[in-house]
Parts: sequence; C-alpha cells; structure tokens
Amino acid sequence: MMRLAERLGGGLISDIPQLPGTTAVIYWDMADGQVVLVTTQPLEGGPPIRSVYFVAEQDPEKAAAIIAAVMAPNEKVEALGRLPEAAVKALGLKHGDFTHG
Repeated sequence: MMRLAERLGGGLISDIPQLPGTTAVIYWDMADGQVVLVTTQPLEGGPPIRSVYFVAEQDPEKAAAIIAAVMAPNEKVEALGRLPEAAVKALGLKHGDFTHG
C-alpha cells in the first residue's frame, strides 16, 4: 500500500491499494491561484495605470512570471496574494491560465 499525504499539511488522507509492479497516479483538484497587479508607467507621462489579473498558479513567483511574459518592459508585475480555489474554478481557469480582472 502507498500512503497518500495531504499536499500542504502532511496529514494522512488514505492508504491506496497498489498491485506489485504498478504505479499509482494521483490527480489533485485545482489549487489556489494568485492575484497579480500590473502597473504601467505611460511613456508620455502621467499617473500609472493599474490592472489586475487572476492567475491559476499557486506559486506567487510563477504567477507573476506568467503575466510578465506577455507584458511590456515598462510594466511592473507583482503578485498581490492568494486567489481562493473556488474563485479559480468560478473563473473557469485551468492551471497556468489567466484572465484580466
């Protein structure tokens, strides 16, 4: 038997029966995401423009990198905080997807 631990807390969820010579494959539900803020400094001057993105990536650095990959050099990207799993699902996002808030 293989023991399956919770992904965050480490507590035991259950024992998974496994036949000799086989591999158990476990699929987790969607995890929390991140709220990412993009601040654009207009090239012609003026106040910064702020935009919010919702990213289906639990790691803040990875979420910011997903958004930064499609932004211009004059845009500052920063992860603001956790987006609950329920919100990720409600937005219809799959892992690595994002949407403009």
